[in-house]
Amino acid sequence: MSVVPTAAGRALPNEQAGALYDQLFALKGADSNWRDNENSAGSMRQQLSCVLVNYRSKTPWNLEPFRPALSDSETRGAGCNPVPR
Repeated sequence: MSVVPTAAGRALPNEQAGALYDQLFALKGADSNWRDNENSAGSMRQQLSCVLVNYRSKTPWNLEPFRPALSDSETRGAGCNPVPR
């Protein structure tokens, strides 16, 4: 899923990543690609948080539901794109 955050979304403090996720889920959570392919619960939330914290100036933000939910350090170490083990 390619996401182009607004200036306000990009400027959110790191600790408000949950609010950004909630907004994205409200807009795109019913998308069948997201709904059917998020095999690791929480992986989209984790990727969004990782991108916000580490790559906020990048455009677009690419979030992929097939990615696994790992520890924050593992996700960050994979450039926010962890691969299934």
